[in-house]
Amino acid sequence: MSNSYAALPLPAFVRWPMFPFEGDLRVRAFEAHQSEDRPRSGEPGGGPCESCIATDDEYAWVDDRWRVRAPKQRSGVPVQLFLETREHVDMDGISTDLAAEFGQLIVRLDRAIQAVGDIGRVHVNRWGDGSSHFHIGVDPVRRTGWLCRVSGLVVADLVLVGGGCEVAER
Repeated sequence: MSNSYAALPLPAFVRWPMFPFEGDLRVRAFEAHQSEDRPRSGEPGGGPCESCIATDDEYAWVDDRWRVRAPKQRSGVPVQLFLETREHVDMDGISTDLAAEFGQLIVRLDRAIQAVGDIGRVHVNRWGDGSSHFHIGVDPVRRTGWLCRVSGLVVADLVLVGGGCEVAER
């Protein structure tokens, strides 16, 4: 089967010195347009909601409206956190009060990650759409090593799980 998308040009960032991959890359074929979004976990037709099933003791921090967790499996970075709402809500359904708390929590998480030490910056990412809880990733960007400074640290982390940036530095 031919991939007509493979002839599409790649974005310029794949040539940036900090891009963590090399070699031949190609655009993957797009899925056909669907008339409705696929159901996420916790929605009718989707799987069970892992966030609703999880107890508060599985989280690093909780309050009445938010929870913060670390990855279930060891990460290749010093600290990685996920902030999620307790309720099933999309960004466009977040109340003004919840949005204000969200902003404050991002700053608190940034400061907590910075306190680990040897962290250059902290990136906030909203990737994925598998859960009906609004959620973001809060990830460090280390000061050392080209691979550990990239915006794609989350992707690079998938490659380096268990060894961390120290492996890349050797």
